[in-house]
Amino acid sequence: MEYIKNNKGIVILVIGLLALIIFNYNDNSTTQETIATEYSEKLVTTINNVVIEEENYIMVDIKGEVNYPGLYQVSDNMRLGDVIGISGGVTEAADLSNINLAIKLVDEMIITIPAKEEIIIVPTDIVKIKVEIKGEVKNPNVYIIYNNSRISDLIKVAGGLTEDADTSNTQLAKILIDGETIIIPKLIIEETVTDIIEEREIYVEINGEVINPGIYLVPENYSIQDLIYKAGGVTVNCDLEMINWDLKICLGASIYIPAYGDEEVEDISQSDKININTANLEELSTLTGIGQILGQRVIDYRAEFGDFLCIEDIMYVSGIKTSIYEEIKESITV
Repeated sequence: MEYIKNNKGIVILVIGLLALIIFNYNDNSTTQETIATEYSEKLVTTINNVVIEEENYIMVDIKGEVNYPGLYQVSDNMRLGDVIGISGGVTEAADLSNINLAIKLVDEMIITIPAKEEIIIVPTDIVKIKVEIKGEVKNPNVYIIYNNSRISDLIKVAGGLTEDADTSNTQLAKILIDGETIIIPKLIIEETVTDIIEEREIYVEINGEVINPGIYLVPENYSIQDLIYKAGGVTVNCDLEMINWDLKICLGASIYIPAYGDEEVEDISQSDKININTANLEELSTLTGIGQILGQRVIDYRAEFGDFLCIEDIMYVSGIKTSIYEEIKESITV
């Protein structure tokens, strides 16, 4: 105590220094605490802001070919592909060929996932029909094909057309009907018929002033000039001015070629006999036992089968038997 009394000034100085040190320490602690508190508040605010941004949700509506279509609340940073995954993924019928899976979503967005066009579910009892095709196809038959098929489709199923097929009057685009029968006709070549007619030959006789008179088998369209040439031509005594160049050559005709000094005579072919190939109904009716009915049958026979080749062929006509033929054979010719 005596030391303190003797050194009172020094003690007071030491106590003052200690007090100053203690005061500064408390002040610094308070300041550091205040700074830490403010920093913590700022940090929490920043973290809260980040959380708020992560939890910013939007509503989207997804429809169509997904397993669980409906309304979904999703984050606004998601893409279309994410929403499809949330809704259970797409169905087997989904068509994503024109869908941008990376598109960013917006609030209240409506998304529709389309279906593939070729997937059509139709009852099998109305899909197919039964039709028949005949005529000039490679495999004519009855076929079961899809409804709304056309004639051209049926022809393909039947193996295609033959070489003789004629589809000029066939509507290839016509839609087929169940139970229908299609006939593909054969091409008719007119030249074939013409050739048959041109190749027909008839017997004719030529007499008079020709080198080789006689009976010849010639084409039906032969002229007098052709017949004379076939008979070797005319003799030096032939009077060409008296030849009937317009005379029609027909089956059984007899042509006479006159000489100089011959009087104009009627052709041998124009005799009193009735030509059963050219006679009309009135002429045929004059024959014994023929009459109107059998005469008409003769004309009908000629129209269907052509000219008679000989007089005996008249017995091919229905109703003209041997007895009638014997009565008229001396009065007819061909």
